[in-house]
Amino acid sequence: MNKNVKESSARKRKNSDDFVNSPSTSSISTKDESPPQSLPDQPDKLLGLENKLSKKIQTLLPRFKQYIVYNPLEYAAQVHATYVNSYCKSSKKILIIGENPGPWGMCQTGVPFGEIDAVRDWLQISGPVGKPPEEHPKKLILGFDCHRREQSGKRLFGYFRELCGSADNFLKHTFLYNYCPITLLNREGGKYVNLKELKKKDNEELFSACDDTLIDVIKLLGIELILAMGNFAEQRAKAALEKALDAGDNLLDVDSIRVLRVPHPSPMSQYVRKGKWNEMVNDILTEHGLMQYFKNDQSPIKNTTIANKR
Repeated sequence: MNKNVKESSARKRKNSDDFVNSPSTSSISTKDESPPQSLPDQPDKLLGLENKLSKKIQTLLPRFKQYIVYNPLEYAAQVHATYVNSYCKSSKKILIIGENPGPWGMCQTGVPFGEIDAVRDWLQISGPVGKPPEEHPKKLILGFDCHRREQSGKRLFGYFRELCGSADNFLKHTFLYNYCPITLLNREGGKYVNLKELKKKDNEELFSACDDTLIDVIKLLGIELILAMGNFAEQRAKAALEKALDAGDNLLDVDSIRVLRVPHPSPMSQYVRKGKWNEMVNDILTEHGLMQYFKNDQSPIKNTTIANKR
């Protein structure tokens, strides 16, 4: 590694917390405010990256025999492809990144944070969803016939629906993506397994593959800012960028990409429990000059104090 890369990497580690805590007029470059560039072949390229990752993960599954594994990129491939083809045909500035599919969200719909009503009624996406090789009886894959709802996705889509008005407006500059495409369930009880709970010997290759794909997605879409939903997503996004920096990736200007942590919309979040999640997200978007990439002129959200404090 050359000296400049080492110095840049050290600077990145030193200032990693600045991504979240430092106020900014804008977290995105204003040098080019032209409309997103139409890229008709981009969906196929993104699906190709995800397919490559899915195949790599397939080779790692023997080490996860203690879990039941769901990979909606495989059994919900048709609906997922519809999502990508509908909303990823142009360059993007912002990547909203989650940890991995939720059992009542993307696991059922093939769309990140994909609460069924939001996917079907707002994104206008539906279709047949198959079955994983093995299911847990407490977390059956029923696709759009599932009666359970992903509360995290309901909250996230509900906020942006109020802010943006239309799904096209929401995803004009933005794309929703999950760091890891698989969900792990304990065989006994079917409990969802957080990826951060995995032992290093089990997660090392998995995280490495997901890191590499995340960087490829950032380069493909032209991402300038990552909105990381929760601590894990933030940590993995920063780790992937640092890894690319250390590798001297000449196709990626790592120093120009910012990572902002947003509280996860899970019911477990303290901001959700206190009824302040919407307000917190609104303040983050406002503070970092991001409202212009989301806000509809008719949005009821007017300023840094969101009208909704429920």
